[in-house]
Amino acid sequence: MTREIVAKTRDLVNHHQRDILLAISLVLITWSSYNLGKMRVVDHTPITVTRGAQMQGVGTTGDHATNGAGERPPAALDPRVVVSRKSSSKKYHYSWCSGAKTINPENQVWFDTATVAETAGYVLAGNCQ
Repeated sequence: MTREIVAKTRDLVNHHQRDILLAISLVLITWSSYNLGKMRVVDHTPITVTRGAQMQGVGTTGDHATNGAGERPPAALDPRVVVSRKSSSKKYHYSWCSGAKTINPENQVWFDTATVAETAGYVLAGNCQ
């Protein structure tokens, strides 16, 4: 019985060998193209290091991150947050978040801290973690 299954499988693979090779090739090409595109985006993202700047997203894990010497990283340089006057989502953004950069200047409402914005009923936008 097992020999029959192996023989049938071998015949099926031999009969559809081109189709299987084509499918595997397409999957590998798609996967490679995706990763090459991802690498290109990373390569074209400028990295600027400023003395005393807080590193975000590089080896940090939220409020419990350290800078390698056991010390906490410096506080954010701009604690202010911005909301859109015309938005109904009640989300606030830090000044360095991509969402803050999309708000038209005439619609921007600034709060001194995130706490003040939360007191006013706003919540942190998901892309500003």
